Amino acid sequence: MPRPLLFIIHHSAFFVLALSLSGCTFLGVAAYKLHGPAKIPAEYVPQQTPMLVFVENYQHQTSVNAHADLLGHMLVKELAAHRVAPLVPLEHLQELRDAKPFEFPKMSTSAIGREVGAAQILYVQLHNSDVTPMAGGSALTGQTAASVKVVDVASGETLWPNAGDEGGYPVAAATKLGGDNGANIQDVRQRMYAQLSTKIARLFYKWQPENEEPEGFEN
Repeated sequence: MPRPLLFIIHHSAFFVLALSLSGCTFLGVAAYKLHGPAKIPAEYVPQQTPMLVFVENYQHQTSVNAHADLLGHMLVKELAAHRVAPLVPLEHLQELRDAKPFEFPKMSTSAIGREVGAAQILYVQLHNSDVTPMAGGSALTGQTAASVKVVDVASGETLWPNAGDEGGYPVAAATKLGGDNGANIQDVRQRMYAQLSTKIARLFYKWQPENEEPEGFEN
Protein backbone atom coordinates (compact mmCIF):
# COMPACT_ATOMS: atom_id res chain seq x y z
CA MET A 1 0.00 0.00 0.00
CA PRO A 2 1.40 3.45 -0.84
CA ARG A 3 2.98 5.27 2.10
CA PRO A 4 0.76 8.41 1.76
CA LEU A 5 -2.36 6.24 1.92
CA LEU A 6 -1.11 4.46 5.07
CA PHE A 7 -0.47 7.86 6.65
CA ILE A 8 -4.02 8.99 5.93
CA ILE A 9 -5.57 5.77 7.30
CA HIS A 10 -3.53 5.81 10.52
CA HIS A 11 -4.20 9.46 11.21
CA SER A 12 -7.86 9.11 10.33
CA ALA A 13 -8.18 6.35 12.93
CA PHE A 14 -6.45 8.58 15.47
CA PHE A 15 -8.82 11.47 14.81
CA VAL A 16 -11.87 9.19 15.04
CA LEU A 17 -10.63 7.88 18.40
CA ALA A 18 -9.93 11.40 19.61
CA LEU A 19 -13.39 12.57 18.59
CA SER A 20 -14.92 9.53 20.28
CA LEU A 21 -13.12 10.26 23.56
CA SER A 22 -14.00 13.91 23.27
CA GLY A 23 -17.61 12.93 22.77
CA CYS A 24 -17.55 10.77 25.90
CA THR A 25 -16.11 13.65 27.89
CA PHE A 26 -18.73 15.98 26.51
CA LEU A 27 -21.50 13.54 27.38
CA GLY A 28 -20.05 13.16 30.88
CA VAL A 29 -19.99 16.91 31.41
CA ALA A 30 -23.50 17.24 30.01
CA ALA A 31 -24.79 14.48 32.29
CA TYR A 32 -23.13 16.09 35.29
CA LYS A 33 -24.64 19.49 34.53
CA LEU A 34 -28.06 17.92 33.99
CA HIS A 35 -28.20 15.48 36.89
CA GLY A 36 -25.50 16.74 39.26
CA PRO A 37 -22.71 14.68 40.88
CA ALA A 38 -23.11 10.94 41.35
CA LYS A 39 -24.98 9.79 44.43
CA ILE A 40 -23.00 8.46 47.38
CA PRO A 41 -24.16 5.03 48.61
CA ALA A 42 -25.13 4.33 52.21
CA GLU A 43 -22.46 3.06 54.56
CA TYR A 44 -25.08 0.70 56.01
CA VAL A 45 -28.69 -0.04 55.11
CA PRO A 46 -30.69 -0.88 58.25
CA GLN A 47 -33.41 -3.49 58.28
CA GLN A 48 -36.98 -2.23 58.03
CA THR A 49 -37.71 -3.05 61.67
CA PRO A 50 -38.52 -0.66 64.55
CA MET A 51 -35.49 1.52 65.27
CA LEU A 52 -34.82 3.55 68.40
CA VAL A 53 -32.57 6.59 68.10
CA PHE A 54 -30.62 6.80 71.35
CA VAL A 55 -28.20 9.70 71.86
CA GLU A 56 -26.24 10.12 75.07
CA ASN A 57 -22.95 11.01 76.68
CA TYR A 58 -22.44 8.55 79.49
CA GLN A 59 -19.50 10.56 80.84
CA HIS A 60 -21.59 13.70 81.37
CA GLN A 61 -25.19 12.55 81.34
CA THR A 62 -26.59 15.42 83.40
CA SER A 63 -24.78 18.36 81.83
CA VAL A 64 -25.34 17.43 78.20
CA ASN A 65 -28.68 15.62 78.42
CA ALA A 66 -30.40 18.58 76.73
CA HIS A 67 -27.77 18.54 73.97
CA ALA A 68 -28.31 14.82 73.39
CA ASP A 69 -32.08 15.31 73.25
CA LEU A 70 -31.74 18.16 70.76
CA LEU A 71 -29.50 16.08 68.49
CA GLY A 72 -31.81 13.09 68.87
CA HIS A 73 -34.88 15.01 67.71
CA MET A 74 -33.01 16.47 64.74
CA LEU A 75 -31.71 13.04 63.78
CA VAL A 76 -35.16 11.45 63.97
CA LYS A 77 -36.50 14.07 61.55
CA GLU A 78 -33.66 13.41 59.11
CA LEU A 79 -34.13 9.64 59.23
CA ALA A 80 -37.91 9.89 58.92
CA ALA A 81 -37.64 12.20 55.92
CA HIS A 82 -35.60 9.56 54.06
CA ARG A 83 -37.53 6.53 55.37
CA VAL A 84 -34.44 4.85 56.70
CA ALA A 85 -36.46 2.58 59.03
CA PRO A 86 -39.67 2.63 61.12
CA LEU A 87 -38.76 4.84 64.09
CA VAL A 88 -39.76 4.38 67.71
CA PRO A 89 -41.14 7.73 68.99
CA LEU A 90 -38.65 9.45 71.28
CA GLU A 91 -41.50 10.04 73.71
CA HIS A 92 -41.29 6.32 74.58
CA LEU A 93 -37.67 6.78 75.60
CA GLN A 94 -38.55 9.75 77.80
CA GLU A 95 -41.43 7.83 79.38
CA LEU A 96 -39.00 5.03 80.27
CA ARG A 97 -36.60 7.55 81.82
CA ASP A 98 -39.42 9.03 83.88
CA ALA A 99 -40.80 5.64 84.95
CA LYS A 100 -37.41 4.24 85.99
CA PRO A 101 -35.24 7.21 86.98
CA PHE A 102 -32.85 5.14 89.11
CA GLU A 103 -32.69 2.04 86.94
CA PHE A 104 -32.40 3.79 83.58
CA PRO A 105 -28.73 4.93 83.88
CA LYS A 106 -27.71 1.34 84.64
CA MET A 107 -29.72 -0.32 81.89
CA SER A 108 -27.94 -1.80 78.88
CA THR A 109 -28.64 -0.42 75.43
CA SER A 110 -30.42 -3.61 74.38
CA ALA A 111 -32.54 -3.60 77.56
CA ILE A 112 -33.66 -0.05 76.79
CA GLY A 113 -34.54 -1.14 73.28
CA ARG A 114 -36.67 -4.02 74.53
CA GLU A 115 -38.55 -1.76 76.93
CA VAL A 116 -39.61 0.62 74.13
CA GLY A 117 -40.37 -2.07 71.52
CA ALA A 118 -37.35 -1.56 69.27
CA ALA A 119 -35.68 -4.28 67.21
CA GLN A 120 -32.57 -2.22 66.52
CA ILE A 121 -30.95 0.85 68.04
CA LEU A 122 -29.11 3.66 66.33
CA TYR A 123 -26.79 4.54 69.17
CA VAL A 124 -24.96 7.86 69.11
CA GLN A 125 -22.31 8.63 71.70
CA LEU A 126 -21.78 12.39 71.88
CA HIS A 127 -18.12 12.90 72.79
CA ASN A 128 -17.85 16.67 72.88
CA SER A 129 -19.89 19.77 72.12
CA ASP A 130 -17.93 23.00 72.39
CA VAL A 131 -18.87 26.57 71.48
CA THR A 132 -16.05 29.06 71.90
CA PRO A 133 -15.39 32.70 70.89
CA MET A 134 -12.93 33.40 68.11
CA ALA A 135 -9.96 35.53 69.03
CA GLY A 136 -10.27 39.21 68.14
CA GLY A 137 -13.94 39.28 67.26
CA SER A 138 -17.53 38.58 68.21
CA ALA A 139 -17.79 35.37 66.17
CA LEU A 140 -18.36 32.00 67.81
CA THR A 141 -17.19 28.61 66.61
CA GLY A 142 -18.81 25.29 67.38
CA GLN A 143 -17.24 21.85 67.20
CA THR A 144 -18.79 18.51 68.01
CA ALA A 145 -17.85 14.86 67.57
CA ALA A 146 -19.74 11.62 68.01
CA SER A 147 -19.50 7.92 67.30
CA VAL A 148 -22.36 5.96 65.74
CA LYS A 149 -23.32 2.32 65.69
CA VAL A 150 -26.36 0.13 65.08
CA VAL A 151 -27.14 -2.44 67.77
CA ASP A 152 -29.33 -5.52 67.51
CA VAL A 153 -31.75 -5.52 70.45
CA ALA A 154 -32.28 -9.29 70.62
CA SER A 155 -28.59 -10.20 70.84
CA GLY A 156 -27.08 -6.94 72.06
CA GLU A 157 -24.43 -7.23 69.35
CA THR A 158 -23.22 -4.42 67.12
CA LEU A 159 -24.58 -4.82 63.59
CA TRP A 160 -22.57 -1.91 62.18
CA PRO A 161 -19.86 -0.68 61.68
CA ASN A 162 -18.38 -4.09 62.61
CA ALA A 163 -19.84 -6.90 64.62
CA GLY A 164 -18.39 -6.67 68.09
CA ASP A 165 -16.87 -3.21 67.49
CA GLU A 166 -17.71 -1.01 70.46
CA GLY A 167 -15.99 2.10 69.12
CA GLY A 168 -18.55 3.07 66.51
CA TYR A 169 -18.23 5.11 63.33
CA PRO A 170 -16.75 8.61 63.94
CA VAL A 171 -18.65 11.68 62.76
CA ALA A 172 -17.80 15.33 63.39
CA ALA A 173 -19.19 18.75 62.56
CA ALA A 174 -17.96 22.33 62.90
CA THR A 175 -19.51 25.72 62.26
CA LYS A 176 -19.09 29.39 63.04
CA LEU A 177 -21.41 32.34 63.34
CA GLY A 178 -20.82 35.93 64.27
CA GLY A 179 -19.76 39.34 63.16
CA ASP A 180 -22.73 41.35 61.98
CA ASN A 181 -25.05 38.40 62.62
CA GLY A 182 -24.86 38.89 66.38
CA ALA A 183 -23.80 35.35 67.21
CA ASN A 184 -25.14 33.59 70.27
CA ILE A 185 -24.31 30.19 71.70
CA GLN A 186 -27.74 28.68 71.08
CA ASP A 187 -27.73 29.61 67.38
CA VAL A 188 -24.28 28.08 66.90
CA ARG A 189 -25.29 24.94 68.75
CA GLN A 190 -28.47 24.56 66.68
CA ARG A 191 -26.52 24.90 63.43
CA MET A 192 -23.81 22.54 64.66
CA TYR A 193 -26.25 19.78 65.60
CA ALA A 194 -28.24 20.25 62.39
CA GLN A 195 -25.04 19.63 60.44
CA LEU A 196 -24.13 16.62 62.60
CA SER A 197 -27.60 15.07 62.31
CA THR A 198 -27.46 15.36 58.51
CA LYS A 199 -24.03 13.69 58.42
CA ILE A 200 -25.18 10.84 60.63
CA ALA A 201 -28.41 10.25 58.71
CA ARG A 202 -26.52 10.15 55.40
CA LEU A 203 -24.64 7.11 56.61
CA PHE A 204 -27.85 5.14 56.11
CA TYR A 205 -29.24 6.22 52.74
CA LYS A 206 -27.99 7.06 49.26
CA TRP A 207 -27.56 10.81 48.90
CA GLN A 208 -26.40 13.33 46.34
CA PRO A 209 -23.72 15.93 47.12
CA GLU A 210 -24.36 19.59 46.51
CA ASN A 211 -24.34 20.46 42.82
CA GLU A 212 -20.86 21.99 42.71
CA GLU A 213 -18.59 22.05 39.69
CA PRO A 214 -15.70 19.58 40.12
CA GLU A 215 -12.14 20.50 39.26
CA GLY A 216 -11.59 20.84 35.53
CA PHE A 217 -15.18 21.78 34.73
CA GLU A 218 -15.91 25.21 33.39
CA ASN A 219 -19.15 27.10 33.14
